[in-house]
Amino acid sequence: MFSRMTPADERVLQLLQKSQKSLDLHARYADLPEDQYWLVQP
Repeated sequence: MFSRMTPADERVLQLLQKSQKSLDLHARYADLPEDQYWLVQP
């Protein structure tokens, strides 16, 4: 029923996971006051 992921599928999944991690970090940083934001996100 489930097919095996191709190398291209795996690469797309890795890129999506990397993008999600970046978005999650930005969401956390966006809650910081501006002066603290620039300390962690130069």
